[in-house]
Amino acid sequence: NCLNKVTSFWDMRKHNWIEMSRETSKYDEYGRQIEYDSRQWNVDRACWIGLEKKSYAFSDMGLIATYQEYLWNETKGDWGNLIIDEYEYNTEGQKTVEMHSKWRNNEWNRTSRTEYKYDDNGNEVLRQFFDKDNKPTKGYIGFAQKAYTYDDKGHMLSDRYYDVKNKLVLVDGIAGNNYKRDGHGNIIEEFPIGTDQKIAKGKLMVRCKYDD
Repeated sequence: NCLNKVTSFWDMRKHNWIEMSRETSKYDEYGRQIEYDSRQWNVDRACWIGLEKKSYAFSDMGLIATYQEYLWNETKGDWGNLIIDEYEYNTEGQKTVEMHSKWRNNEWNRTSRTEYKYDDNGNEVLRQFFDKDNKPTKGYIGFAQKAYTYDDKGHMLSDRYYDVKNKLVLVDGIAGNNYKRDGHGNIIEEFPIGTDQKIAKGKLMVRCKYDD
């Protein structure tokens, strides 16, 4: 693993190399990157300026437990907190919770929470979005939850978008899709629906054929 990367240029007048940028990485005992720091030399101010910094922490299962980004503080000449994402998983290693927070007023402030649910076969059946107060929200994505159904082979048969009142809602003109599949699991028909469960207005049903 690369620990340090330095970019320099040759100063023709002073006849020496001058560093222009630095990239520093840290790794844990398992070789996983836990920190990345990138800085650039500001010639006019004769000081280093931070470009990007991020860090990771891992769970006992080796999955990302936290991901953090930092913001360069020019006054202090050092990094400050910016955002942090926290993750939880089930015993199968599937993500069940994702929480997003921003650094404000010298403390972390939760901005959103996403929950994931799965069936006994490990297929995602529900994804729900919550705001900073843990109330259902559709936020900027346009829906508060998305549900999926599958056949006994694990092939997706439908997906649906719902609002905060658990009612179908349109996202990009559709409230979801129904899928028909052949014996091999290939999609042979894709049917976009509206909130009335009929074909979505202005959308077309798609049928597919496959060779042997």
